[in-house]
Amino acid sequence: MLREPGVMFTVDPVTSDVGEIIAFGLYGWALSRFSGNWVGLTALSEIVESGATDDLDRIGEHVRAWVDGDAVRAATGWQPPPGGLHYRWPDLPSLAIEERLHAKLDAVRAFARQNRIDRDIGIDLSLGLQWRPLLTDNIIITASGAVLLPGQGFRQIYTDDELYSTFVALTLTY
Repeated sequence: MLREPGVMFTVDPVTSDVGEIIAFGLYGWALSRFSGNWVGLTALSEIVESGATDDLDRIGEHVRAWVDGDAVRAATGWQPPPGGLHYRWPDLPSLAIEERLHAKLDAVRAFARQNRIDRDIGIDLSLGLQWRPLLTDNIIITASGAVLLPGQGFRQIYTDDELYSTFVALTLTY
């Protein structure tokens, strides 16, 4: 089997549902088609092995917002080298492989600049309290509340809604 030495890009999202895996998978597929690189996806088994009903229209909106290869080339001025980026037969070890690898990395940079996933996840506002009524460790009451105010990156991949989380714990020791 002929394999071209190079780089495999891995998309490592912290996913919360199957819809995000689909969106990141489509992003990786588009990146691979544009740059000629292998792109992998890392996912947690708890998410992959779960069942889900997802809004494919929402995922489609994200996909339609991505810029295609011609628009990336027009906006960035990046052009593939003569002969393209993909490996070919026979492709013996030579400087041509090294030059193509650098061109592939330039292609990834051009694609990511035009189809960026915003890193602004949002602002986490959290508050935690702990009360020991007898000032011993026999009874401990812990409570916490948090809200995530979504940023642009979170809105792109999930929702505009604020997310809330609360918990109360009671520890009794005798």
